[in-house]
Amino acid sequence: EGNPAGSTLQDNQRQRPASGGTHTVTCTAHCGGYAFTSQPYTITVDPIDLSNATVQVRDLTYNGSQRSPAYYITVTLNGETVRYNYYDVEATPQTDAGEYTLTITGTGNYTGKIENVPWKIKPAELTVSAPSEVKKAYDGTTNATVTPIFSGLQGGDKLTAADYSVTAAFKDAKVGYKKTVTGKVTLNQTETAKNYVLTN
Repeated sequence: EGNPAGSTLQDNQRQRPASGGTHTVTCTAHCGGYAFTSQPYTITVDPIDLSNATVQVRDLTYNGSQRSPAYYITVTLNGETVRYNYYDVEATPQTDAGEYTLTITGTGNYTGKIENVPWKIKPAELTVSAPSEVKKAYDGTTNATVTPIFSGLQGGDKLTAADYSVTAAFKDAKVGYKKTVTGKVTLNQTETAKNYVLTN
């Protein structure tokens, strides 16, 4: 973008950034009321290669709907961020939590391709609690049957007994009231439950 050696820009002149591709230009000089126009010159501006750029994709979180990473991408080349309209993103929208890949292809002033860029949909967080009261008939064991209550389900999801495992027990096997129950809930890797992670 610098001027040729010994040349200067006049008040009515300015430099313009050149787009990639082939351009035809002419030069006009004004002197003593005369105008002199040069023959046309062809200038070729090579597009910038993106293949060595760094791509960062922000992790998404499962919400029950299809997600696309296209608006969560930052492409950096030689320490500068490449504008989003200088590349295309090829990524299949996904719904389930998991790890996927995408492709970046340069457009306009940029060329080159970056393949197999990883992107991720993280599981949504669930909290689990127990009913306020757990009852059973005396059977000589501490075994307790507990149906957990989940908070944080997305998009109308529901978890059934096939989606989780529960182990629970009373403090002891004696008959009594307001007895302490301890338990553990584990999510199974079913189609629905794999989109969630327990936080407690």
